[in-house]
Amino acid sequence: MYSNKGDKLNELLITYGLNSKMHATAIVSRDGFIIASVVDDSHFGNGSNIFDDEIIAGMAAEMIMLGERTTEELLNTSPQRVIIDSEMGTVVLVTAGKDAVIISVINRENLGITLFQLQKLAKEVEKTLFIQH
Repeated sequence: MYSNKGDKLNELLITYGLNSKMHATAIVSRDGFIIASVVDDSHFGNGSNIFDDEIIAGMAAEMIMLGERTTEELLNTSPQRVIIDSEMGTVVLVTAGKDAVIISVINRENLGITLFQLQKLAKEVEKTLFIQH
């Protein structure tokens, strides 16, 4: 059993990382604060954290908000995910309920299964954050 929500969220991220081709994944509040994160240091070369977690968290919250506003305006619905492709990797943002966003840097290989696993992660994160102690 987990002693707190943070332990459960960290375990969820570790399990997701083991089952997917992710380089970094974070659970971020809608306010733009890091709740939990895991980074595969081998992908980033020198083994150090090469980005500012707080800046990434804020940008992730803003990107998902813009995606929601755009799809609401154009399609009268909410997005399932926001995907940003680059030659170095793919960034995927998925909402995890009304309180959180998951941002993950992944390989493009096996994109379908990775997106499926990310969606499962989002549901588990939402359940974990909703649980009252």
